Amino acid sequence: MCQTPQSEGGSRPVLGEAAREALRRLAASRAIGDRRECLRRLWWAASPGNADIVFELLELLARDARQEIRWGAVDGLSDLVRRDHEGCWSVIQRLGSSRSADVRAAVAVKLLRQLPDSYFPLIRERILAGDWQMREMLGLREWNWGPARDAPERAEWTARNLEMDVLAPPYWLLEIPLPPDLAAKRARNRIGRMHPYECWHPRPRFNAAEREALRYLAASRRFARRYLCLEWLREGQYLAQNARFVLDLTEELATDPRDDIYALALYILECAIEPYPERVWGAFERLSTSSRPAFLGCLAAFLLEHLLGFDCEKYLPRVRAQIEAGSWRMASMLASSWILDTAKEHADEIMELLLEHRALLRPL
Repeated sequence: MCQTPQSEGGSRPVLGEAAREALRRLAASRAIGDRRECLRRLWWAASPGNADIVFELLELLARDARQEIRWGAVDGLSDLVRRDHEGCWSVIQRLGSSRSADVRAAVAVKLLRQLPDSYFPLIRERILAGDWQMREMLGLREWNWGPARDAPERAEWTARNLEMDVLAPPYWLLEIPLPPDLAAKRARNRIGRMHPYECWHPRPRFNAAEREALRYLAASRRFARRYLCLEWLREGQYLAQNARFVLDLTEELATDPRDDIYALALYILECAIEPYPERVWGAFERLSTSSRPAFLGCLAAFLLEHLLGFDCEKYLPRVRAQIEAGSWRMASMLASSWILDTAKEHADEIMELLLEHRALLRPL
């Protein structure tokens, strides 16, 4: 079955022609048990000396009709990535053009994520040339492409991953057919509002190119790109160097009519109240010109309530002035907020103000 004198490293012998033909027969068999046995033997035979036959048969099995065989084969290919990047890239290009969404998902999760950083320009080139399959596979990523966790190159990490978001929004924001385990993970991410980038990475200080990329995401009308822009702004809002840029772009996105977008934008503005209260008050005044009751209700809950809770002595007189000038929006937002619970020392004053101008109140 094998030629032991040619073994490399003394652990995995190089397969002879008879063994290779036997593996080809197992891979071509219509019996599921034979194909499983082929996978098992290919795992055992994986070594540089057997790379050609292992790549050949695993690629064949990756197109199998049974999902367990397909994913088992692609999983086997992922084990070879560390030894043969170029061979794996060739397999990715061939399997990535498959008409099967399940095959492309397996390639993305098991193979594409294993390639080193040096292959990212090739992926970018394919996507910019209109390769929608490659864009979809990049969107299935669940990893941070860039320096390792302990690497100091913060700028490289931010630039690389922000560029990925521009090229292909990740799967958890898109409706891409996935196998059940990944579909369940996507559902958890979307329900829990979990960003796929782990919290260990450093806070990004957006440079000129990164700010331009964020403006590009914000200018898009697509939900996924705008939501990603807000996720990046949320990551960068805690650094003073980003404050003005983050708050201006967040205010712009808060005018989006989709509740998921404007709610996240208002949450980011709320988090900026303590360090930048005057900037947030200015954004609040501009946004409060909206006539959408649902949006005004969120504006009251996220911003007005917390601005008054942060410094009621300073901001309540401004609210009073607008209400006395006849602003039904300000009166309705004040009435719909929970400020009476958070600023009890001003409760009587607020209640008196609302009763005096109750004719202005509208449901939000």
